[in-house]
Amino acid sequence: MTKSKRMEPVAKVAEQRERQAAVEMAEFRRFLDAQQARLDELNNYRNDYARTFEQAGRDGMDAARMADYRRILARLNDAIVYQEQRLASLHNDYEQVRRRWTDTRTRAAASGFIR
Repeated sequence: MTKSKRMEPVAKVAEQRERQAAVEMAEFRRFLDAQQARLDELNNYRNDYARTFEQAGRDGMDAARMADYRRILARLNDAIVYQEQRLASLHNDYEQVRRRWTDTRTRAAASGFIR
């Protein structure tokens, strides 16, 4: 049996690991993009709500309604801060997944297993 024939199972394993790492990275990227979209939606909603609050203030509102608006805006701001922190953590996690894929790909390519 030639050396290349004996190495075929090793090559298949290396290719499979690289493909799996690529799939994991792509799935994580989609999740990261969805979380960024959620942050964008929260920011848009807060901005729209703030504009509505400003307009209602110009039109006149009672103290209870004003307190409700402020409470809701504070909750939206808290949600935005939380989502920003979560997104920063997810970016770090994504970098780890990307490095793992790069390492797997580099190892497979260096061994001559990626065609």
